[in-house]
Amino acid sequence: MDRGDYKSLHFFINIIDMPKGSGESLLLPISTTNKFLKIRKIWGSEMIKDEELSDVLGEFKPFYGDGNAGTVTIFDPTKVLHCGGRKMPNRERLSLLISFHSKAKFLKEGFVMNSSDLKL
Repeated sequence: MDRGDYKSLHFFINIIDMPKGSGESLLLPISTTNKFLKIRKIWGSEMIKDEELSDVLGEFKPFYGDGNAGTVTIFDPTKVLHCGGRKMPNRERLSLLISFHSKAKFLKEGFVMNSSDLKL
């Protein structure tokens, strides 16, 4: 999950055909995310090591953002547990990410700015 006091919506658009294992997004539906968090107590921005991912997910089956070119996956990253799929060797991952935020939060730079204040 992405932390923050902002509302957000992410769109992933597959630029090429994306078979499983190409690095497609993995998401847990919101109801499953809530159950997962009660058990795992994981909240926002914590990185799960690749080798631990299946152990951590356990019985929870993620939604895979695979599909043909043009497939669109939309989710609220503040309420849905998500990660980039683990890319298999010699596989391409080409997807476009479009995000809408009520506030743009630039953690690396250390400041918060309302997205309405951004000059494009």
